Amino acid sequence: MYNTLIYGYLLAAKRHPERSTIAYTEALYAAEEGIAYLNREDRFISSRKTATDASLPKVDLAKATLSLKAAKICSKLGNEQAARAYVNDANIHSPNADPAVMSRVVKLDLKAWPDEPLVTTKPVLWKD
Repeated sequence: MYNTLIYGYLLAAKRHPERSTIAYTEALYAAEEGIAYLNREDRFISSRKTATDASLPKVDLAKATLSLKAAKICSKLGNEQAARAYVNDANIHSPNADPAVMSRVVKLDLKAWPDEPLVTTKPVLWKD
């Protein structure tokens, strides 16, 4: 659900470049809300450390996906520290060094960062 919402905001940013900062900011808020939602303790019946449920890889994939989207949005907003924090968080939850994570790391390294980000945010990271 949160991925769809983020996708809608990213499309709005491309469709209306004059209002892209607002759309990217809303997309970042959606990603942060998704992360906060999956971080809640009441989301899972059993503890993550003792769970053998087959759904845990899906949860890790969702975590990595949300973190990568948040990193992309932070990159668009010029916030290097938050983008790198989200990529590092995605790397923790992605299996076997996911190519999407490595691709995002390369893009962050090659990006010419502005002196001042358009929006500064404190990243909402995963609890383990």
